[in-house]
Amino acid sequence: MTVDRISFKSVHHPESCRVELHLQQSVGDFSVGQAVAAGPTPLSGLVVAGTTEAVDDTSNTLILDVAQLEAPVEEPE
Repeated sequence: MTVDRISFKSVHHPESCRVELHLQQSVGDFSVGQAVAAGPTPLSGLVVAGTTEAVDDTSNTLILDVAQLEAPVEEPE
């Protein structure tokens, strides 16, 4: 699947961090409770993983409860 956009909805609350994944393809094969991972993104190398909380077929969007966020960290010079 190809992700068009990743939108963080509650990044200020790490205990309840939510993300919207907007996909190019239909999300009809996904279900609530399913584990999903997206990434790495082309520029930052971000990987988002979590559990699907909602599936919106009309906008091809998945709402995830984020369990893990990873991005490469550059060492200070």
